[in-house]
Amino acid sequence: NPNSITDQMLELLLKHGVNRLNIGAQSFSNAMLRSLGRAHTSEEAREAVRRARAAGFTNIGIDLMYGLPRQELHDWREDIETVVDLQPEHISAYGLSLDEGTRFTHYAEAGTLSLPDEQTVVHMSSAAVTSFPEAGYGHYEISNFSLPGFACRHNVNYWKRGAYLGLGPGAWSFISGKRYRNRADVNTYCSRIHEGRSPVAYEEQVTPDQAALESIMLGVRTKQGIDLHAFRNDHGTQELDRLIKNSGHLVQRGLIRLTSGHLNLTDSGVHLSDSVIGRLTT
Repeated sequence: NPNSITDQMLELLLKHGVNRLNIGAQSFSNAMLRSLGRAHTSEEAREAVRRARAAGFTNIGIDLMYGLPRQELHDWREDIETVVDLQPEHISAYGLSLDEGTRFTHYAEAGTLSLPDEQTVVHMSSAAVTSFPEAGYGHYEISNFSLPGFACRHNVNYWKRGAYLGLGPGAWSFISGKRYRNRADVNTYCSRIHEGRSPVAYEEQVTPDQAALESIMLGVRTKQGIDLHAFRNDHGTQELDRLIKNSGHLVQRGLIRLTSGHLNLTDSGVHLSDSVIGRLTT
């Protein structure tokens, strides 16, 4: 969080080998930040980036959100211009999603949350997809952009269903086909570590069907899309046939393309990715 960054923290992180810093700006509009309930200001977000750069970080990512309450297209365009001016190595731009049980979902169901209409959100997504590449940022995943050589290696590994180890309270891990989550309570997590006990609160063995669905949901989000040869090797001919069958109507609608052994989203498909993924995984 921008308001949690101090020079001492930055020095400590660098000293202990942290080489990439991601800053959750979310917006550079104070009005938008207030609507999100964020504790930092626009200037604090800018200052966090400047401090990180002055401290010696050469790989900085900035997170942004669009589709926010009362946000208009010109507001989002201003955020795009601001983040490009700050010249981070990586930019993530996520559309606001309403998750079950959240405050925003409650307000939306009560009719008291003023969100942009669907067409405006599509225009916002289009503005990001157009503007960031024009500024030199490669669009390597639906919501992620980077300068050459600065794609997030963890994210790329995640989308390929590679193994990863999560450390700390609430962290997730995925190793040898099993998914784990640590206990979220800090005190409980720490006491278990000190006592030599496992901090894992939940684990599941991913089934072959789940693995195939995950490969589709994650792979289609990336620029290179789903490697059909690798998909068949990992999940079998039957799952590949199902994927090809489900993709037929989407190809006709111009939302995905099948070329050179890969299945990719088209520019139109990027803006309707949730619907496309839903159709591919039925």
